[in-house]
Amino acid sequence: MSPAKATLGLLLALAATGAADLGFTSEPGRHLRVAIPARNLTSGDIDDLHAGEPLLSLVPGTSGQRAGRIEFILPFDPVTALMVITDHDHYDITDPAYPRSGPPGDKRRTMMPYVAEAIACTRGGERYQYQLLHLPLVAPRKYAIHLQQDTRAFPWEAAWEGERELVCADAEGPAHGELFAAAVQITKSRGAWHIQPVPPALRRGPLDRVRTHVVYYVDADPGGDLSRWTGIVDAATRSAMRGLADNVRVVGGTWEEHLRRHHPPADLARFRRLRAEYLTRAR
Repeated sequence: MSPAKATLGLLLALAATGAADLGFTSEPGRHLRVAIPARNLTSGDIDDLHAGEPLLSLVPGTSGQRAGRIEFILPFDPVTALMVITDHDHYDITDPAYPRSGPPGDKRRTMMPYVAEAIACTRGGERYQYQLLHLPLVAPRKYAIHLQQDTRAFPWEAAWEGERELVCADAEGPAHGELFAAAVQITKSRGAWHIQPVPPALRRGPLDRVRTHVVYYVDADPGGDLSRWTGIVDAATRSAMRGLADNVRVVGGTWEEHLRRHHPPADLARFRRLRAEYLTRAR
């Protein structure tokens, strides 16, 4: 993808959803598009979070399968976390530094796990993304989602809702034709990322003011025969969500390098400005 298209995609995603001017105040309990089920944290849970161990739960979903929920603390600020998570144009780029994911024999290391192809586009002023997933043990999956964000105040939300049509899939033409043809289409998918500074109740020291607390939630019907095999779906959900947390941590740790390699200079300058603004307020 060209730097110009990457910049346009990032700016459209941010501006169209209110993230062009990020809100750095906290409004705990404010209404968000996706109500992620809460988890009552024990002291052991909090110890695990600070040790870098994600808390993964499977909770009742709406499609006959269980929804996935994962909570973790990132060692960098919320601005970095948001930009990693919403860099939809680059989910499928590869780098040897990324964790390995995908089926046995697949040596690709992508920015987001299992993503063989990702295309973001704008239709009617709304942002969408198409993904083609190369999964272990089961047939590939393909789907499109409607992207929505609310970053007026913490917690920031990056949410999505599944689309029946494969929006964006024709924007550049699927690069993996054979994999695309074999893929089962997912139409029922809903979820969100909730992003905020580590809440006061979870802080252990002053550095927690500039770290990020993330909760990710997905409720989807995997389609095909998998809808009948709860155990396989649960195992795949656990693996994918743990991989997602690992990838976000790795990518965020080298985010400036990512921007230098895959984005134009304006994106790096904007990131530095917003990050500096947040760190000044946080401290």
